[in-house]
Amino acid sequence: MVGFSSCKKDKCEQTVTYKKYVPVYMSLDELRAAVKSEPAQALKKPGKIYMKDNYIFVNEVDKGIHVIDNSNPSSSSKHCLINIPGNLDLAAVGNTLYADSYVDLLALDISNPAAITVLKRVENAIPQRYYTYGYNYDANLGVVKEWEEKMVTEKLSSDCNTGQVYYRGGGPWMEGDVFYRKLVQPVAP
Repeated sequence: MVGFSSCKKDKCEQTVTYKKYVPVYMSLDELRAAVKSEPAQALKKPGKIYMKDNYIFVNEVDKGIHVIDNSNPSSSSKHCLINIPGNLDLAAVGNTLYADSYVDLLALDISNPAAITVLKRVENAIPQRYYTYGYNYDANLGVVKEWEEKMVTEKLSSDCNTGQVYYRGGGPWMEGDVFYRKLVQPVAP
C-alpha cells in the first residue's frame, strides 16, 4: 500500500470585505401600538382591494389600508389611512376586515369607516414573513421589517490553495449553515 502526504495547509484565514444583508427590526411593542387611523395619504404601492357600501379599502403594501369614500364615484375622496405595519393582505366578512401585521392577525370593525376599531389581535398567528433563510436573527428583538445592505470586513476561513472563501450565513437569500462561496471577493478599500 502506498500513502501520500502533503505539506500544504487546507485551511487559512483571509480578511474579506463584502456586502451583507442584516435584519432591521421593529419591536413587538412598537408593532402592536402602531395600528391607528392617520390622515389620508397618496397610494404608492397599492395591493389588494375590498369594497363595502360606499367605501373602498385598498391595501398599501407594508404600510396599511387606505379608506376611500366612493359615495360619489366621479369624485371619490381619500378618507384616511389605517396604519398597519407589515400589512400585505386583507379580507372581509360583513363588517369585519381581516388584515395581517407581520406576525399578527387583526380583525377590524369597519361598520363606521370614520372610526375603525380593532376588534381582536391574534398575536404570532403568522410565521415571520421575512423568514431569515439561514440567518440567525433574534426573535426577542421583534420582527424583521426589512434587510439592510452593509459592507462588512471580517476574517473568514478560506482554502489555502485556491483562496476561495468559506462563508457562514448572513443574508435573506441563503439557506443552510455553511456556504462555500466563490463569489465572495475582497473589495478594494
